[in-house]
Amino acid sequence: MKDYILNHLKLHSISNPTKITTMEQMFKIPNRLIRQIIADLRKEGQPIGSDSRNGYYWCGNERELEPFINETKSRIYELTRLIKGVRKKFRELDQINLF
Repeated sequence: MKDYILNHLKLHSISNPTKITTMEQMFKIPNRLIRQIIADLRKEGQPIGSDSRNGYYWCGNERELEPFINETKSRIYELTRLIKGVRKKFRELDQINLF
């Protein structure tokens, strides 16, 4: 299945991305599995770009990776804020329990 998805993505450029719903219908597998396969392909170094509005595409150059990189950095930032907030609140509650 991974090779089919990879080959499908190679047919789609930044100007002609493919939607997750299209791949769900085409491959008859849940979108969660498609996302996992794409994540695995990226970990292998495959230059798969994406943005939340348009879908997935094969990157023809490094610049086309920027939307994916920027969205990923934004998620990392938000998750870091979430962790810091929870830890801070936990420490505050822990301090209150000491007294």
